[in-house]
Amino acid sequence: MRQLLLMRHGKSDWSTPGQADFERPLRPRGIRATRRIGQWLLDAGLAPSRIVASPALRAKTTAHELARTLGAGRAAVAFDARIYEASTATLLHCIAEHGAGTDRLMLIGHNPGFEDTAGYLANAPLPAGARGAVLPTAALAIIELACAWNALTARCAYTVRIVRPREL
Repeated sequence: MRQLLLMRHGKSDWSTPGQADFERPLRPRGIRATRRIGQWLLDAGLAPSRIVASPALRAKTTAHELARTLGAGRAAVAFDARIYEASTATLLHCIAEHGAGTDRLMLIGHNPGFEDTAGYLANAPLPAGARGAVLPTAALAIIELACAWNALTARCAYTVRIVRPREL
């Protein structure tokens, strides 16, 4: 059984007028939520074998904070520019490439691509959280797959669980 972990970046800071979307940093709240998810992954015994993130600053910082919480260094994180603003088709290509040789792959990136991809793979509708979002910032979708990384299709997921920092 393979596990795909899709984590949306932590809450970003919009306080700098005119700042490019790619360069938005995390807010302190986003860092705390990321650490909460990382600790949950450790406690659940679900630390990923490989972490690949969007190179956008908020996703990059989320990945580094998560790796630190998991006890891994910054070198444990790889970056793939295709994850930024990616469609489901693009994310499926990234998953096929980065998943080779691992049983638990984590991607860290952005909506709507992550939520769309989790919904595409899920064999049942994804539950929304208390505030109506399926994957709010720093949320994690855990997707269990019986197929190969390069054979992902619609509704091929065995199980999907959504973990939201506010609910921990």
